[in-house]
Amino acid sequence: MTTRGTWRLAVGQMVDGDCWIIEMEKDVYRATPTSCAELHDNQVIGVVPALAHMNYKKGLDNANKLCGDKFESTWAPDVEWVVYGCIADEYSWNQGFTEEVCTVSRAHGAQASGEIPAPGAL
Repeated sequence: MTTRGTWRLAVGQMVDGDCWIIEMEKDVYRATPTSCAELHDNQVIGVVPALAHMNYKKGLDNANKLCGDKFESTWAPDVEWVVYGCIADEYSWNQGFTEEVCTVSRAHGAQASGEIPAPGAL
């Protein structure tokens, strides 16, 4: 999965702990919320504000890096997990929603079942 494309959901409606199933339709992602007990692609782990004066394209290009810099060492310390960044559509970005929503996923497109516990929660 990559963040290159537009999301057909209100990224701002994602909150920590939410789980999603992601489907790609052309250049648009369709994300459907699901119970974390069911198979899912991503779990929201937090948000990162975009850098000051970052435009939509740079936000899109840097979403994975910004989220990875903040969360990868704790949420994805090995090759089994990957941290991704998601941003809202361009209209929402230009209206001021410039946070990167960060998720954790199983590597290589594998789905997870069960809530991924916060690091140190075990």
